[in-house]
Amino acid sequence: MKMEADTYTATMACGLVVILLAAFSVVAGIRDVSAILFLVGGLLVAGGFMPQRSVKDEPAVMGAAYGWYVSLVFICFFAFAISYTGRTFTAAELLGLTASLMVITMLLSWAYLSWRG
Repeated sequence: MKMEADTYTATMACGLVVILLAAFSVVAGIRDVSAILFLVGGLLVAGGFMPQRSVKDEPAVMGAAYGWYVSLVFICFFAFAISYTGRTFTAAELLGLTASLMVITMLLSWAYLSWRG
């Protein structure tokens, strides 16, 4: 149990440090670096909330967790892509894509984890 708490703390601390570096790079005016650092820091912080695989976890719980994590990565990718390509998406487009991706990822990871055992 001690190892899980240490991994959680280290992941969250690294994510927060990277986000702080991104904030400092925004102040310094380096926008390219800040966008990448915000993306990486957000993924590290979100990765800290991923449940650790244990014997008592059901495949549905892990499937839902993977669905949320992939959706977060998808949203971060779109935020990154919008800032560099200049293409604007409507709220309906983003909500539809994100909800569809979340459900599909959850079902596929649930099916895979149930099959794998």
